[in-house]
Amino acid sequence: MLIFHGTVVLLVGLLAGFPFLFGIVRGSPSRQVDAWRAAHTGLASTGVMAIAMGAALGLWQAQGTAVEVTVWGIAIGAYGIALAMTLAAATGSRGLVAGGPASNHVVYAGYMTGVPATLIGTGAFLWIAAERAF
Repeated sequence: MLIFHGTVVLLVGLLAGFPFLFGIVRGSPSRQVDAWRAAHTGLASTGVMAIAMGAALGLWQAQGTAVEVTVWGIAIGAYGIALAMTLAAATGSRGLVAGGPASNHVVYAGYMTGVPATLIGTGAFLWIAAERAF
């Protein structure tokens, strides 16, 4: 399941490369180009991370609560960050604080959901990895 969700986020990241490219070619403001660059590279790497974690869980034949926490934490986190980064690049919203236009609220909510979920999922994954390492 994590490999599927990682692939979806990877695809979103790859597609974010098009506005990044067009922004460079059209001479868009550097802040806008930088936002699309961040979405492109950040989401592609997040997708690859989720794919790798899913592959490791399958290879380890891991089961149990820590696996569920890993899968749901990484999936929810990846989608939250994908929403936030894509909308931030498209609207110019930063989402660093709650407030401002509706787009900023959505970007903020995406980050405030995605970052903790990803950290929790990664912590659970570390727990599973440590069980196999020691």
